[in-house]
Amino acid sequence: EAEVTEIVSDPQHSQKLLRVLQSFRQDDCFQDAVLVLDGEQIPVLGQVIPPGGNS
Repeated sequence: EAEVTEIVSDPQHSQKLLRVLQSFRQDDCFQDAVLVLDGEQIPVLGQVIPPGGNS
């Protein structure tokens, strides 16, 4: 398998990514799971749930 290495040089990359994910959440886009915490339903992106996180 080929090795893929990518370096992100923008120090604001993580903040930009979080803003985009927040906009998806606010627009009810790409929500493919619902977490329930203390009876509150929280729609989430499946990508934020770690592998095996459904146990």
